[in-house]
Amino acid sequence: MRVLLGMLSSYLRRHGYENVAAEVDHFVDEHRRDLITAEEAYVGGRYGELGYSEEDSRRLRDVARRLSSWVRIRFEHLRRWREYAKSVARAARDVFSEDVEVYVVGGVAEGRTTVLSDIDILIVVDMFREIERDFIGRSWEGQSTCMGFHGTHQ
Repeated sequence: MRVLLGMLSSYLRRHGYENVAAEVDHFVDEHRRDLITAEEAYVGGRYGELGYSEEDSRRLRDVARRLSSWVRIRFEHLRRWREYAKSVARAARDVFSEDVEVYVVGGVAEGRTTVLSDIDILIVVDMFREIERDFIGRSWEGQSTCMGFHGTHQ
């Protein structure tokens, strides 16, 4: 478990999710002893018979519940993707008028949601007005390459 959580933390860092990686690291640090016991229980249960005290069993159940809760919290915002998309669509119509189309694309829209998923929203307008183009240009100026705005017009 610790190896898998370590791999998850490394993956998150490589892909720009430093805060979530720190949460994983904190969880491992906080529950190291119990994670070791869980690993021993897994191996021992497969290849032999092990006995644990009531206290050890309680701690193992508790760490499993906490890990499960952490994953559930990460998925909670993804369950609300339709609500977020409707909010973005309303805002887009306020800014660009009614002549706008809003689509949810990517893994969430295709039902391929993971704990690392985000919500990709595509906004289609016929043409940017000069003020929006100027705003977008200024707002992304100097940002890192991991952020981006993709626009096109007909």
